[in-house]
Amino acid sequence: MRATAAIAAEADGGVTRFPVLRSQAPLVLRPTAGAVYLVTGAAGPIGGDVLRLSIDVGAGATLNVRTVAASVALPSRGGQESVLCITARVGPRARLSFLPEATVIAPCPRPR
Repeated sequence: MRATAAIAAEADGGVTRFPVLRSQAPLVLRPTAGAVYLVTGAAGPIGGDVLRLSIDVGAGATLNVRTVAASVALPSRGGQESVLCITARVGPRARLSFLPEATVIAPCPRPR
């Protein structure tokens, strides 16, 4: 599976606004008063998945990104590699706080 999500934060009179808040399962974004939460909307990453999150914090904006729970990375049957790529751009006088919960790596099942 390939999925992308994007957050753009900009300062607007002392308040941070999100002109771009785009999700694609399993990368689902949910804004709250104090943060944008990354919520897992489906299983993933599973072997072979390529997931991309783009974060753009404009000049003077503040963005807190959190996750609701730990992520679980599951093995694939074919041994394919999973990728989660997070790209962040933080403008002048801007602030990004990215504090995800732990990632749990599930072991490959043993052959019988």
